[in-house]
Amino acid sequence: MLYFNKLLCELNENLIFKTEIRKAFGVGTNHTLNKKFGLTENAHAGILKVMPGNMEYHVEHHILSKFTVSFQLRQELKDNIRKKILMKSYQGHRHKIGLPVHGQRTHTNSKTAKKTLSQKLHFLEMKLNPAVSNNTIKKKIKKNLKKVQKKQEKKKK
Repeated sequence: MLYFNKLLCELNENLIFKTEIRKAFGVGTNHTLNKKFGLTENAHAGILKVMPGNMEYHVEHHILSKFTVSFQLRQELKDNIRKKILMKSYQGHRHKIGLPVHGQRTHTNSKTAKKTLSQKLHFLEMKLNPAVSNNTIKKKIKKNLKKVQKKQEKKKK
């Protein structure tokens, strides 16, 4: 295993380098790395250990100098989303409520987004007014208990 400390990724030496390097968040399928370091298309990641001149260090240094990767990229993405929310743009609003941002259909698709939206709304409801939400939860529990009791009574008869 090759471990790049600053990229926070581990590469399997037995697999192809260009597919393994995608484990580093933000690198993607970059063919210039193969050309820069003289690797063939099917070169395995383990070849970096065999090559002279501490090739692992050179690859990591090149990636860090040319790309925004790993923690920096995640932080940049979060900052961009926060900026949109603070500007109160349409995209920021969609991010905030957990719906698709880029115009995807929500009438029949995006069940996951809607599920997370309902969970967020329920959480906000409980946070804003816990007494009301606790009462509604208690009512639902009582209804379910009554249904279960009726079913048990029918089974006994």
